[in-house]
Amino acid sequence: MTSAVIVAAGSSRRMGFDKLSVELAGMPVLIRSVLAFQNCEAIDHIVVVTSRERLPEVERQRGELNLSKWHQVVEGDAERHLSVHRGLLAVPEGAGLVAVHDGARPLVTPGAISRCVAAARSSMASVSRERPCCARPISLWCDSTRSTSSARPTASASAIAASIDRKSVV
Repeated sequence: MTSAVIVAAGSSRRMGFDKLSVELAGMPVLIRSVLAFQNCEAIDHIVVVTSRERLPEVERQRGELNLSKWHQVVEGDAERHLSVHRGLLAVPEGAGLVAVHDGARPLVTPGAISRCVAAARSSMASVSRERPCCARPISLWCDSTRSTSSARPTASASAIAASIDRKSVV
């Protein structure tokens, strides 16, 4: 069995609006992501991880769509890796592979997902330089931040310190 954990627990703080609810060609971004996995023959089970605030809406959408593979919606956590962990805990025993996808990336195709799952099955890893699959290249620039408080750094307590050319990031 292959499960998918679709992570949609972020606050969209940088966007300034809830990008998961925005309609793209008449359908919310998150639902487009879910449908790509629903329509992929390589996926058997879908778990969506979302924020506490978004939970009732996502549960409503799940009920309305009544998709055969979308079995569960779970509440995410404060940070992405913790949300992924909560999603992994909801995956049924017996799942040999788990695909983790960012729900805000609605243009993934069932074909791309199938190729990624096939690569993972053959190498027991999902992404490498020799076997790239669903990963996308990072943009050319990223920002290095410095904390503006003595507390643990967060996006709201940080300032851009420098821009880094991502060509040099390995």
